[in-house]
Parts: sequence; structure tokens; C-alpha cells
Amino acid sequence: MIARTAPLWMLALLAFPGGGHPARLLAAGDAVQVSQPAQASATPSASARDLPAILAEANRRVVKLYGAGIGQRHGYASGVVVSRDGLVVTVLGLFLEATNLRAVTADGHIYRAEPVYRDEYRQLALLKLAGRPDNVDTDASVDEQMARIDLDAFDPAEGAEVRTGDWIFAVGNNFKVAEGEEPVSVLKGIVSGRMKLDALRGVQAFPFRGEVLLLDAITSTPGAPGGALVDLEGRWVGLIGEIATARQTNTYLNYAYPIEELRAFLADARSGAEAATRPASPDAPPGYHGIRLSRIAYRRQLPFVERVAPGSPAAAAGVKPDDLIVSANGTAISRANVFHELCERLHAGEELSLIVKRGEQLIPIRFKLSEPPK
Repeated sequence: MIARTAPLWMLALLAFPGGGHPARLLAAGDAVQVSQPAQASATPSASARDLPAILAEANRRVVKLYGAGIGQRHGYASGVVVSRDGLVVTVLGLFLEATNLRAVTADGHIYRAEPVYRDEYRQLALLKLAGRPDNVDTDASVDEQMARIDLDAFDPAEGAEVRTGDWIFAVGNNFKVAEGEEPVSVLKGIVSGRMKLDALRGVQAFPFRGEVLLLDAITSTPGAPGGALVDLEGRWVGLIGEIATARQTNTYLNYAYPIEELRAFLADARSGAEAATRPASPDAPPGYHGIRLSRIAYRRQLPFVERVAPGSPAAAAGVKPDDLIVSANGTAISRANVFHELCERLHAGEELSLIVKRGEQLIPIRFKLSEPPK
């Protein structure tokens, strides 16, 4: 049951597909009396008096992200603040390719955001927020207006590992309900298990094959990816993953990256390590597409198509010179090397799904790679 301690800005019951207890969508300021379902092994330790403060703190450490969207690829997501000076962890997505990527904090301030590190294997990104908000309160004192960014943040070192049956709260901007200083949404659930991710994004294999947390809470919704998973003590325990479907069942997965994977990602980002690619079949050569990207002037860094080999899979599918590759297999392609790294993980018989910009049109193109020509 739910008791109100503040005006309730949104309340919904979302039935879990295929059975199980419903996940309850709460406002960050609501008091909650947690009742334990039969399948949960953990006993809730946080009292109803503590939960409003825990959820409010988690809300302050989650940002709403707004960027580029195309068709059914949503231009918004969530992010988790991991340093007081504005480092934010989120998922990779087309929204990151916006020329004006924006992050909105819990107090309604809008910051310009820039991706500073990408991990194509884990499908995670690290953003850096601008030093000062774009929408400064002009009625505030000059000192306050000129103050450097200082956000409430999760400390990854203080994050906790969770087990099957532990209670969790998933904190994110589901369906872009919150746009300004409104609190983001909170889903109550439990950890249903841990497993190696074997998933599809669309018809393509999801790159990450590591261990994830399965959740009994509906997080596979637009806007939720990149949100925080916290336990009943308010500790950061995971990051909500991108929307994907289980390969075996073809149903949406509600999952999160565990805190140990996030620590490894942040360690790679700090050291400047190249984003892991980890091909599934390292001994097999990459599949052949027949696309050669431009190496001339400014186009050298951008994924412009310079040439398409006659008779190649790309030529047969309709890829043309001067096409700009916007995304490949659901991954935003901002630079030529990102396209090359992604294709190095694909083998003959696997599909390459592109969105290319041709003039003012965005054109989807899909084809299967072939064996490299001899």
C-alpha cells in the first residue's frame, strides 16, 4: 500500500508480462510501506519513514537526457551522476549524436552535455556536463550565478552488490514524463536473478554478453535506460540497460548492469582504455560489406561513404557514394572508426542494418555480410 506525504504527481500500476507481482510507479517524494512477495528472499530493512529520503536522494542523482531521435528511436534517456563536477553514466544511443545534447538535473537546471568516452561492447557512455547551467536564475546573486557545477552524485566505490530476491528501486525518466524539475519515476521490484545477457536489439545481436541483473520491474520502456538501480539503503547497485529482447523467448528484457560492471567501465574511462570490442569469434575474419569510407579532408573522421564495391552486399542493398552513415545495428555512428570497430565484430551471414542520410532523407538499409572476396 502507498501513503501520501506529498501531492502525488503520478501513480500507475504496471502488470508484469507473463505474471508476477505488479511493479508500482511512484513519485520520489512518496512514502512506501513495502510488503514482501513470496518469491523474495530478502527482508526489507528500510522503514516507511526512511524511504522518502532515500528516493529523494536517488532522484537528485539521476538526470534527464534529451538529444536526437529518428522514427522509433527515441531522443531521450536517463543518466546517473557519478561525480560532483558533472560526470554522468548512461547507455549508448542515437540520442547522444545531437548537436545540442542536454541534461536536466533534479532542480530543473539545463546543462549542455558532451560524450567523453564510449564503450561499444558494454553499450555505455560517459558524459561531461558543462561547468554552468544554460538557464541560470537571473534573480540569484552574482556569486550564485557564477558558481561552478556541484551536483549530488553516487560514489561508485560505495555501491553495493545485490543478490537474487533483494528489493530494489529503479529510478529513471520513463516515457519522458518529467521534463524540468519534476521528480523522475520510481519502480519498486526485486532482483529476479543474474544471467549472461543473450539478447537482440531489433534483429541484431546485442553486443554486450556479460552478466546482468534480471528485474521484476518494468524497465524496458522509453526513457528508462540509463537510470539508476538502488537498494533499500539507497546504495547504487546497477544501471538500467537499453531496450532489448531475449533471444530465446523474443520478449522484452527488464535488466540492469551490476555495479561491478559499472566500476570496470569507469576504470576503463579513467585510464583512457579503448572501448572493448570482444568479438564473439576472434578466429573468424570479419564479414564483407563492400563499403569504403571517405579519407578526404573533413570527411576522413566522419562516416561518409566514398565508394561501394560493385557486386558487394552493400551495393546490392542500395548503399551509394556520399551517403552518411548515421547508425549501424542500432549503434549511433559518429565517427568512421566507430563503424570500422562495429563491423570488425560481424561475420559472414550476419546482418548489417544501416540508417544513412542521403540529402535530406534518412534511409534504412539492411543486408547480410558475405565472405571476404579472395
